[in-house]
Amino acid sequence: MAAAVLLTLSALGLVTEPPRAPGPGGPLYVAAIRSSPSMAAVSAPALSPGRSAPASGVAGSAATVNVAWMNQTAAINAEGAPAVSNASLAFDPLLGEMLLFGGCGTSCPTNSTWTYDAGTWSELPGDSLLPPSVQGASMAWDPLWAGVLLTGGELSGGTVTNSTWLFNSTGWHNLTASVGGSPDVAFGSMAYDGTTHEMVETDGCSSAVVSCRSALVGQTYLLAGPGSTWTSAASSLSYAGAPAPSFGGALAFDASLAELVYFGGEDSAGAILNATWSLGTGSWTNVSSVTAGCTTFATPCSTPYYPPGAALGGATWDGQLHDLVLEGGILSGGGSSNATSLLLPSGQWFPLSAKTTSDRLPGAGFGSALSSNSSDVAPLLVEGDCVGGVHCRGDAWVLEIPPAPVVLSANPDPAEVGVSVTLTATGTVGNGSGPTMTATLQDTGDHSNVTNLTGVNFSSTIRFTLTAHYSAAGTYGVTASLKDFFGVATTSAKFSLPVNATLTAVPVADRNPTELGTASTFTANAADGVPPYTYLWGFGDGSGGSSEASPTHTYAATGTFDAWVVVTDRLGAVVNASLPVTVDPSLGVSVLTTGGPADAGVPVAFLGDVRGGSGVYTAYLWTFGDGGTAATADADHTFALAGTYPVTLTVADSAGFQASGSVKVVIRPQLATSAIHASSTTPTVDSAVAFNLTVRNGTPNYAYVWSFGDGGQSSDAAPSHTYSAIGTFTVSVTVSDEAGATVTKKLTVTVEKRKESLLGTLTEGTGLYLVVGGSAVVAGLAAYLVVARSGRRRSAAPPPPPEGGSPSDVPPPPGGEAPPG
Repeated sequence: MAAAVLLTLSALGLVTEPPRAPGPGGPLYVAAIRSSPSMAAVSAPALSPGRSAPASGVAGSAATVNVAWMNQTAAINAEGAPAVSNASLAFDPLLGEMLLFGGCGTSCPTNSTWTYDAGTWSELPGDSLLPPSVQGASMAWDPLWAGVLLTGGELSGGTVTNSTWLFNSTGWHNLTASVGGSPDVAFGSMAYDGTTHEMVETDGCSSAVVSCRSALVGQTYLLAGPGSTWTSAASSLSYAGAPAPSFGGALAFDASLAELVYFGGEDSAGAILNATWSLGTGSWTNVSSVTAGCTTFATPCSTPYYPPGAALGGATWDGQLHDLVLEGGILSGGGSSNATSLLLPSGQWFPLSAKTTSDRLPGAGFGSALSSNSSDVAPLLVEGDCVGGVHCRGDAWVLEIPPAPVVLSANPDPAEVGVSVTLTATGTVGNGSGPTMTATLQDTGDHSNVTNLTGVNFSSTIRFTLTAHYSAAGTYGVTASLKDFFGVATTSAKFSLPVNATLTAVPVADRNPTELGTASTFTANAADGVPPYTYLWGFGDGSGGSSEASPTHTYAATGTFDAWVVVTDRLGAVVNASLPVTVDPSLGVSVLTTGGPADAGVPVAFLGDVRGGSGVYTAYLWTFGDGGTAATADADHTFALAGTYPVTLTVADSAGFQASGSVKVVIRPQLATSAIHASSTTPTVDSAVAFNLTVRNGTPNYAYVWSFGDGGQSSDAAPSHTYSAIGTFTVSVTVSDEAGATVTKKLTVTVEKRKESLLGTLTEGTGLYLVVGGSAVVAGLAAYLVVARSGRRRSAAPPPPPEGGSPSDVPPPPGGEAPPG
């Protein structure tokens, strides 16, 4: 790509000149010129004598543009460009194609016909309808004939043909007979005059057998259109100094000046000319006054500048720059030129030179083909031969301002899998070369998302879109570029588009299963897509819905309900999801105990009555009010101190619900008794002993269990017991109260033999012979008598003998005999 060069346009401002209406000169395109502050400005000199700026020109201060020769060989020669010299090249605006014919290639001359259309060269098949093989023929677009005219040229062997051919949408057509033949001209110059509406052929060689310059034509010929024939301009024009006879001059119609301009050529003496002629108002005018002027582009010119003389160069109208372009040719001394000059709307030539090195311009060659009448496209140069044996045949150069950059955007951004994305590329007005451009917009990450638009009108803002659908999440690179007719493209615009995964939603409830009368909070758990999200909830029980992100809901009945949610993201993606919710009866807990008040120190049994809830019961917690706890379904607890205690049971189920029940328990002081009290702890046999003890605290009523040690028992509170045998016995009593508390007390009792009186040993009828005083005797006797009588009445056994004695030891009663029975 050639570097941009500096160009000062005094007659072009920063505005777009209105396009000219299509006329006989073909459609014209006026480019919008972008200013570049980095480029030097050069003042345009005054008009040449006898010249005036056209009324349609734009006056104003100088402007600078980025225009450059660009080597597009690789871009437009993908199908193989014609490698020829001295070929003829013209642009057909109706077909939108470049047409290249003849020249010298592998054979010399050739009649190969090539067309170029937006990036592709194509060679037409050879047949008998093709023009003869020639080089140096004249070719130009003729709007009256609606095609490209080809005239003259040098045949094989050096002869010159006078044939005229027309190329249009149906191919080649031989017009030689209908137009009365054409001038016998080779290496002449031909262009369509948009003012007089005639095809103009001037100068050239009438024969090249010996030497071209020895047979110069020095004439101007005209062809008015279908139905007309070639005529000499001398019969219709008054010549005021016609161009000197020459060949290889450059002729083109300047649409801004509305005149034909002719430059250079080689005369019969071999001199290379640099005269500039115009054909306007019915006559040729030599507008050259000097042969040298400005020598450097950076220095403002005080005198008009004229390019160095050149022959076999080319000239064409550049509709983009709105200027006449002069390129290349053979210089004096046999060298070749790669310099380019432009004839501005002001009528002044200016050199177009490389900004840095000469290799940024086309190669110094001759026999190159420069497109003629390319009013709707930038000039195309297909090089011929280069000086010094350097190969340059077939190299293609385009002189233009590159297409303007592209701005990329995406809607939506970010995107989402499954949601259509509109990728938009916008190119600015102007630049590039028509007639049409190719707009390419591509998603580099998903190659199914590509759009290539052709036929885009590059004279207006270009907007092209691509509707993309992404099948996977990720970040995708998007590129877009504008490529003009000759493959000159913008630097690809790049854009990174994040594509989010498809919207998802998973509804959950913080309590599921839940319980009757308990509020549950619902969450959609929306993810991916493009936030923010909107929500619509329903709970499956006929109640009203909710648009909250996390609503709460309380079910009024048990059962299973289908809750649902609809989530919509910012891009309109929608996801529906449902959630079955189980509603169980409410968890309830009651506490049961064994009864009424209890005693301190006595275990109390507690029972948990649990009902409802969800699933299984997973946790139990008893608190007894005295700091004690338990973790069983039922519990026993012993209170150490009397008092009133709140006993609570808290139960949790497998759904996480908890419920509690409680009861108050009254604990009385601990049961206590006094020691056992006996009426005698040393009773004698057959004597009754009374027992009792004092009971306090505990929970009346009290129960007693007495055990007297001899097998006897009693349940009286204060029993009496008679021992029938002597011995030592342990008396015990166990006292219990209503709370089940018990106290046991013990007492040792010793049972003794009964002690008898002295009189009680006397038998009836036995006297007491020991008298101690009179009263003693009487008393003893009286006692005996009483006993004796008593014994008779009861028939009692005789008293036992005295200890250690026997019955025979008992003295008989007084009288010596037993009392009567």
